[in-house]
Amino acid sequence: MKELLVWILTFCLLMWGAVELGSRMAKADKQDQEEKELCIVLKHQKEAEKFLDMDCQRYVRYKQDNE
Repeated sequence: MKELLVWILTFCLLMWGAVELGSRMAKADKQDQEEKELCIVLKHQKEAEKFLDMDCQRYVRYKQDNE
């Protein structure tokens, strides 16, 4: 009986850990998407300094006009 209880508790803890991990990954993905959207806005507004400060090159390329 004790072994069954240990298995059930272990399973519950593993499931809780999986749900928690999924929740954190979803939150990180949402923040990543928001950063990407902000980088796109900065690119279109031609805010090169802010664009570089946020390390937006990992999301979009910034090509400056040399005019």
